[in-house]
Amino acid sequence: MGTGRGMHVHQNVKNIRLKWLAMVPVLAVSLFCGPVREGMSANLKLSAWMTYWDAERGKQEYHLLRHRLSSVSYFAAYFNARGKLFVPDVFAKAPQKKVLQPTAFLTVVNDVVGKNGENRLKDVDILKNVLKDEEACRHHADELLELARKHGYEGVEVDYENVWRRGDAALQQQFIRFLDILVQRAEAKKMKVRVVLEPTVPFDAGFPKGASYVVMLYNLYGPHSCPGPKADRAFIGRICGKLAALQADSAVAFSTGGCCWKNQEKGTFITQQEAMERAARHRANARRDEKSGALTYSYEENGDHYEVWYADTETLNGWIRTAMGNGINEVYLWSLGGNDQLETLEEGLVSSLL
Repeated sequence: MGTGRGMHVHQNVKNIRLKWLAMVPVLAVSLFCGPVREGMSANLKLSAWMTYWDAERGKQEYHLLRHRLSSVSYFAAYFNARGKLFVPDVFAKAPQKKVLQPTAFLTVVNDVVGKNGENRLKDVDILKNVLKDEEACRHHADELLELARKHGYEGVEVDYENVWRRGDAALQQQFIRFLDILVQRAEAKKMKVRVVLEPTVPFDAGFPKGASYVVMLYNLYGPHSCPGPKADRAFIGRICGKLAALQADSAVAFSTGGCCWKNQEKGTFITQQEAMERAARHRANARRDEKSGALTYSYEENGDHYEVWYADTETLNGWIRTAMGNGINEVYLWSLGGNDQLETLEEGLVSSLL
């Protein structure tokens, strides 16, 4: 009986061993595919802007997302009344570089802040001046790089808008030439260059390859239009399909928050938190729009009709999935501050894509 029991145990061990051997290929595939599947989420490169007017709330959200962010653009530098570049005190010094800390970019915009609050946003005239000829382009490129270096940033981000909207071919040509010079100067100084583009820009205009590009996929609707979402899936897919023409590193940007319209006009930007607070105060039930994933609701106040459209993390996740489904895996957020639960932003991406 003893020997028979030993033989039975030996046979069981042999059977178990055979079963394990049969499972080895399956386990190998599982072990290999597991990280790859999770890697699809890791392949999402997430960056964000922080603005000087909302720096405190922006810093709070930055600390929530810091371990996920590839870079942070500090939206700070603009032109003063004399046409000189200026950096607000709140971003006068980039954060000290630490291990795994996001790359810090100084964003420069063509806004002119004049005296007595006379501001000109996205001003083209200032660009015509600083990019008027070859020498001016070289001077301006050196000026931007020195400004970023002086304040401790690793790269400069150029957000010059309305260059193509005005149809000024000479300015467009000078802008491309300026970027080419900027890239060359930056490479010599071991600094990075990023360029923010509007979705209406012709991506085949000859932008230099040495820079990276971010295309704004928001303001589909906004203060300039009737009520609606800042983006929808059709809009995202259409623009993503055109980005190959850049022939350079390209990414897309999505906007947090949304807009509120009074009587179908006079839209104003609001943050996600503001949108949620208004909904609670007016006991409005938000519904999710099928085409965009954005939330929307309306309410009445003092005889006026208000309509709100805004994005939450579920909206942003849907937009990110759409971009990734169209081959774009680098996403920027405009902007940190006034949001809710951004730390859940990446949840569900892998399962949704597979």
